[in-house]
Amino acid sequence: MKGTVISFSNIFILSFLYTMTLLSGCGFSDKSNAAKALREHLPPQSIIFVGDTPESMTLNISSIPVSDQDLNTLRQEGYLSTIQKQWIATIASIGEKGKAYLTTEEGMLGKSWRLNAAIVSDVEITGMTEPSDMMGYKVMRVDFTAMYKLTPIGDLLSQKPKLTRNGGIMFVLYKDGWKVDRSTLNWK
Repeated sequence: MKGTVISFSNIFILSFLYTMTLLSGCGFSDKSNAAKALREHLPPQSIIFVGDTPESMTLNISSIPVSDQDLNTLRQEGYLSTIQKQWIATIASIGEKGKAYLTTEEGMLGKSWRLNAAIVSDVEITGMTEPSDMMGYKVMRVDFTAMYKLTPIGDLLSQKPKLTRNGGIMFVLYKDGWKVDRSTLNWK
């Protein structure tokens, strides 16, 4: 019987080369590529409002802490144009200067408006798992430290956002490469 004998060392080398080709072909052969992807996908630390338009937004309790004094300061500086208290809700509208720091996001509860107080300036990868199979997908856990820099809005707040945050997130392998799964973001 003719055949080729493949030794254990050959199988190991072939599987290693396949894995490295898979990872480097998708852009994650090193930590710097994962850090670059996270810099692009991590959310800023924000004062979060909900509402259909930035002309009438309700302050969300899940945002970074802001006091009434902070909101008044933001209004005086032109980042917010109006602030109204309605029972337990704070309704605000965006000012001209605030438009440069305003981002929007669609979520399960509708549209949210984020007045960014700190933005990601750098990411350090502190750990990466080997890619593994989970429910039919190839996934990889990445732990990181995110460094933030304050925006002018963050500088005005009495309680400043954290400038470093540790977290973890999953990357999922698709046909066109590894992608950040923001739904798995976990701050420690």
